[in-house]
Amino acid sequence: MSGKLLELRCDKKFIDSTFEGYKLSLKELTSTVKDLPVCVNKLECIGDSFSYLSVALHSMHDHLIMDPWRQTLLYFIDERMKIIEVSVNPKNNSVEDLREVLQIPSDSSRVYRYNASVVFSDSNVAFVADGSGLLHIVNTGDRGSCQNWTIDYSGEVIGDKNAFVILDGRCVVNENSTNIHCLLTAIEEIPKEESSTVSRARTAVFWVELQKNDGNWENTEPFKITSDGSVRYGYFEPGCKCVFIESTKPLKLPNDAEILPPAVKKDPQYFWQQSADDIKIWCAMPKNCAKEDVKIDVNGNQLNIAFKSENFLSGETFQRLDSELTTWNVTENR
Repeated sequence: MSGKLLELRCDKKFIDSTFEGYKLSLKELTSTVKDLPVCVNKLECIGDSFSYLSVALHSMHDHLIMDPWRQTLLYFIDERMKIIEVSVNPKNNSVEDLREVLQIPSDSSRVYRYNASVVFSDSNVAFVADGSGLLHIVNTGDRGSCQNWTIDYSGEVIGDKNAFVILDGRCVVNENSTNIHCLLTAIEEIPKEESSTVSRARTAVFWVELQKNDGNWENTEPFKITSDGSVRYGYFEPGCKCVFIESTKPLKLPNDAEILPPAVKKDPQYFWQQSADDIKIWCAMPKNCAKEDVKIDVNGNQLNIAFKSENFLSGETFQRLDSELTTWNVTENR
């Protein structure tokens, strides 16, 4: 699986310049309190995981799980590693029933680094991560119909006992096969030879694909994306052709670490200076260069500079350029 990073940016045409901000509503929010017979499963950071990235990942865990296909159902995982279904009356938001739907397999020999997580891919399938490195594909049936869930597949999809949290999951049914796409995240240690900073940890996001043929599940090599920051959000587009990831620092694809051959030393074609908002580029032009000889084209992420109909500098920029705010001139052969 190959990848390419694309950045999503706001279109200024859709920004309302007269918007003054949100105002706090004084209307009281409806809330319901329910005593539980068993405590909610809550895993704290273990001794060797007290890094900022680990704490950030633990803090983003939501113990109450909503069902997008059945809005009257909620779920949580109790301290016995059982998934509990909560039935809510939509008329008065009262809790009507608590029901056990699945016992997540557990093993005292495994290290549980993260809270168990659940993601619903459609009205009949759920993905469960136990927090120790096992992914379960679960057949839920028609949720809310009082039937117990059954596990269709269990496996370590990113390596032996490598724990993770589920960000998103999709089930794509084709004519002859069923494809499962899962987006997983974990905090991993950076190998000493790769670490260029004081921090020895980074966030890894794994795109895992499993395929079911003739009743057997097969998984391909996970595609990994890394970030030195915290990943706040991950989501598949409906066709599972790409993913949307929001991170506090830039994302890196595996080929970013590719070693390039040494460049031949020569005089630079251009110099640049940049800030968070602006970029200035100085190009060394031939002597007696007139403004009429230069043509500059700015189109999205593409920059082209031509001199007398011959390309002088062209290429794709890391971020989108605003052609309306781009200006240029010719001074002293630059």
